[in-house]
Parts: sequence; C-alpha cells; structure tokens
Amino acid sequence: MGGKAGLVIAAIAGMLAVMFNGWYLAKKERALERGLIKSRVVVAVRDIPKRSVIKTNMLGFMEIPQKYIQPKAIRDPKAAEGLVNLVPISRGMQVLQSSLVPLSKETGLSVKIPMEMRGIVTKADTNLLSLINPGDHLDILLTLPDLNYSGDCVITRLQNVIVLSVGEDFGNGGKKGNFFTFALTPEQCQLFTLATGEGKITYIVRPYNDSKISNIKKTSQPALYERQKVSVTPKVVSVGEDSKQIEKKDALKVEKEGK
Repeated sequence: MGGKAGLVIAAIAGMLAVMFNGWYLAKKERALERGLIKSRVVVAVRDIPKRSVIKTNMLGFMEIPQKYIQPKAIRDPKAAEGLVNLVPISRGMQVLQSSLVPLSKETGLSVKIPMEMRGIVTKADTNLLSLINPGDHLDILLTLPDLNYSGDCVITRLQNVIVLSVGEDFGNGGKKGNFFTFALTPEQCQLFTLATGEGKITYIVRPYNDSKISNIKKTSQPALYERQKVSVTPKVVSVGEDSKQIEKKDALKVEKEGK
C-alpha cells in the first residue's frame, strides 16, 4: 500500500509540475506578445543639431513595439513644434518631451535666427512694442534731409522684416521691454546701423501673411503740399442777376447737354 501511495503522490506532483510549467510559459508568452504590440511614436526624419527650434517637417512617425518605446516619448508632432532640443537628435531616434524646452532667454536668441541672417537688437518706444509681437513683420522707414529740396524726405529703407523677440518675449509670452530684435542680412545690418545715425526711424507693421516687396518711391516735401491742392472752379455770378435767372440758365444748360 505504501508503495502505491508514493507512486500516486509522485504522479500528482509531476502533473502539478507540468501544469505549473505550462502556466508559467504561457504567462511569459503573453507578456512577450504584449511587448511586441506596436504603437506609433514621433521620430526625427533627419539629424537635428543641439539647440534647434523644432519644426514639424523635421519629424515623422514610426511603429515601434511597446517594450521599446522610451518614457516621455512624444506621440503628436505638434507637441514638439516651436520647442528647443537640449541634446542632438539623430535620424530615426524617438523625440522625448524631457529633452525639449520652450524658447526663452536661457535657450538664447541665436536659435531663432534664420540661416545666413543676423539678429539686430534696437531700442524702441515701450508703447509701440506693446503692440508688436514676435513673428510680426515690419517695414522700416527713414526720415532724413532731402538732397534735392529744402526740408526732409521719407524713404522705405527695409521691407518685410521679421521680429524675433520683444524684450524677453521670444514668442512664449515672456516679459516685454523697451527693445526688440529682428532678422536682417549682414548687409542690411550695416544699412540699418547707418540709417539710425542719419535720421529718424519709423516702424510700420505689415498685414499678416503679406510678404510682398514693393518699389516705393521716396516722398519729398513738395509732394506733401501737392496733396493739399484741391481743384475748384468758382461759379461767377454777374451783378444784378437774381436767383431765378441763374436757375433758368442752369436748366437750359442741362437741357442742351442732354441733347
């Protein structure tokens, strides 16, 4: 009897071991399958150097197994647009929220300057700058003595100039001050610097999305007075003519013109 009982116990123990092993393997298999289920994440479509302003055309999507998706991985490109990467991002790498920061004085202004352009800083009236925001476009006018006439003239010296920052506002609602920065070519920087020493600078805000460059002639002092001239032909009434005679003449004149 004792031997049979031992065999039964051994058989049961073996069956339990097989069952437990099968359950364990099934559990690992299910975990592996869950890890291989793919999800879409945002990746770089090209190498993005450190301290670049992220644009949506730098990013794309990739299907990656869940087990390989990194913490803080971005799922929507719009969540990264306009932010600055603190570390380089190689092509195909996941874009992480933890490696991106908003534009600020800590990131520096240089990250906003377009290639082959320069950021020139200038002071302006605080009341003016309260109406201007980063991203606006300006025309810059110069008032200076006219070489051909007595008095001053006004010329449009630069057109469609983009504002990079206003005070510490880089486009993220920072504190505005009495200075702002806009982007110019190196040659335009020289021209603007010379203009500030020669005459008065006026900033004109352009309509949104208007980037047209026009050929605008200078305005001299005589043109100012020409606009004030009004062509008026006075009506002469002879002495002694009463109102009825005038009305009769006017009626005859209209009748003739109608024929």
